Amino acid sequence: MLKKIISAALAAAIAFALCACAEKAKTTENGFTVRGREYLLCDDFSVYGITKGEKYAVFNGEYVFTVEFEEPERFLCVDDSGDLIIYRAADLPKITLEEFGAIAAFIYDSSNTRWIDSFYADDEFLPEEQRGINESQDTALCYSITRALTEGESVEVSADDVLVSNRYFIRLLSQKYPGLYYPVVFFGDVQGRFYLRDRAADRSVVCPRDVLARMIGSVPTEGGAENV
Repeated sequence: MLKKIISAALAAAIAFALCACAEKAKTTENGFTVRGREYLLCDDFSVYGITKGEKYAVFNGEYVFTVEFEEPERFLCVDDSGDLIIYRAADLPKITLEEFGAIAAFIYDSSNTRWIDSFYADDEFLPEEQRGINESQDTALCYSITRALTEGESVEVSADDVLVSNRYFIRLLSQKYPGLYYPVVFFGDVQGRFYLRDRAADRSVVCPRDVLARMIGSVPTEGGAENV
């Protein structure tokens, strides 16, 4: 009984401390309102924040943060066990893969926690002092990913056929949204075929050959790509 009383007291103290040092957001049907502006939760698996900034408000007992390189009037985030869940201003449109405009990417392992490689932006997108530094220019690969997932034929892949060991996450990056990334899943099956998946759109397609060639040269994969 004493432990329950102490726990309740601690929870109350934490809640008071949160509210005392940051403005409290008001809950709405699909998000919250803070400082006179409404924010809506972005679609699941669409965009995430790369790095959180300063504490901005409190929502449902948790801190709301700014997003580095994004204006707080446009985007805010909540830290969910390391994933920075994005809320967009209500007057902004939904961010789809096509609208995101990816020009570069980070490649992460099957758990989406460890960086492995990068798709580098072409020099034309970089400040003059940074041009000619990257080992490759890969914006065309990001265009290929976007085109495949928005225009290619959708396919169904049985969960039983997916090789988790051949699953990697492509965190697409955009000049338009410098503080956000859009995740795309790259994965293989037991037949040696490889695919891309946009989880936000619930859509999978066969991985384009140019992307596949770069991916199998960057990450270890089981099986081959001869059937793609």
